Amino acid sequence: MIFSTEADTYSKVFEMAVDSLNNRPLVAENTRIIPELIPPDLMIAASSPNNSFICFGAGDQTLYTFKFYNEGNNRTIAGWSRWVLPGDIKLFEFTHDTAFVVMYNKTNSSHTIGRLEFLDDPDTSPISVHGRKFVPRMDNYLFDSDITETTVDSLTTRLTFPSGFYVEDSTVYLLDAAQGNAIQYFEYSASTDGANYYIDVPTLQVEGAYLLGLGYQMKIELPSFYVVEDKRSDRRNIPVVENVYLDMHLSGSLDVLLKRVGYDDRTLSIEQPSADIYLANDPAITEVRTQPLPVFCRGSQASLVITADSPLPVSLSSYSWEGHYNNRGIQSIV
Repeated sequence: MIFSTEADTYSKVFEMAVDSLNNRPLVAENTRIIPELIPPDLMIAASSPNNSFICFGAGDQTLYTFKFYNEGNNRTIAGWSRWVLPGDIKLFEFTHDTAFVVMYNKTNSSHTIGRLEFLDDPDTSPISVHGRKFVPRMDNYLFDSDITETTVDSLTTRLTFPSGFYVEDSTVYLLDAAQGNAIQYFEYSASTDGANYYIDVPTLQVEGAYLLGLGYQMKIELPSFYVVEDKRSDRRNIPVVENVYLDMHLSGSLDVLLKRVGYDDRTLSIEQPSADIYLANDPAITEVRTQPLPVFCRGSQASLVITADSPLPVSLSSYSWEGHYNNRGIQSIV
């Protein structure tokens, strides 16, 4: 059982487990490591037991999500994250592996119903690559049958969005769903005629099946690097990190921002796959890859911020680092 309690500034989330009628329940605070993340006045609480997933919301665009994985009685991994949806969240509920959300769109002053799939359904997902199927990573995505097409001239077609689709200052992606595993997509900025929002595109891009959606950014900030012994980080003997390795699976391109104290920030772009060394019309998604990143800095003075903006999937399965660690000449006092 997981429940929230409210304070004047932030909310706390607790987990209670009842082993038997003869013992007192075990209670743990899941927000102890992020005490200033979840706001007060929570209005939304939903869970998906199939996916070990729980979320809370205060009625704005942000969902605060908690996902965990247990092996027997041991919790091997758990973490909090934030989802920012394209509208104020009025209702959020699960049915099996599918979530349904009612949002208020301030741009169009309208309510919309959206669907979120936790698992890419092999029967209904429109994109196929490496023998796997997935849905595009876009908000409010629509099929071509939901879009109004009008001819501007012999080379240009206007795509008019339905009411409630577009959100102000969003990037619109047009994804070609007709060319199998090539995963070609185009980026546009929307215009308005005062009544509707639209984009003008080359007619060749919409002659076949396509998808239209709003872009969003995935962002992960890795913590500082320390050596862990007996479940405790050694913060006295700081390692010198030489390289960090990102293990990715079925991933498109992403960017990594390297921050180091005393140095200028550096952005590294990771292409999937590397340009000019793959066959034409092969997918722009790598099935399995380990990407090294040079750091060469003390672990406490370095941080990595991983971002991905494209509608292609990005899956970071794990990461590791190599470097130098020395604790000689220091005696531990227990």
